[in-house]
Amino acid sequence: MARVQIDLPPVVHFTTELAPRYADINMGNHVANNSYVSLINEAYLRFMDHYGLSSLGTKMIVADLAMIHKSEALYGEQLRIDVAVDNLGDKNCELFYHFTKKETGQDVLIAKTYIVFYDYQLGKSVPVPEEIRSLFSNNT
Repeated sequence: MARVQIDLPPVVHFTTELAPRYADINMGNHVANNSYVSLINEAYLRFMDHYGLSSLGTKMIVADLAMIHKSEALYGEQLRIDVAVDNLGDKNCELFYHFTKKETGQDVLIAKTYIVFYDYQLGKSVPVPEEIRSLFSNNT
């Protein structure tokens, strides 16, 4: 199987900081693979709150997630997470996450989620909401 490749977009739309919790650490004394999914989700929720999109009527489904580990993160290290929106389609977009160590700038993780906009009442995918398109279409 070929290695996953993720090219980060040139624009960053949001930055937040998180420190791994003790529960995020595995037997190798660094952040466990599964914990990055929770950290990505937390960064995503902060991103949505920042832009006032948390109460958006249209739901967003993560259709896939890819991660590339660059280096280990340890308990208590402050991580900077840059979030970017790119590749806006008719009913989808991609969110990118770039984790670095705040103190050194060392790359820790690069991740990408493929998002599909979905209406559960209609039971189908729907167009990208205008709120999202107007915020990010000029930056992609």
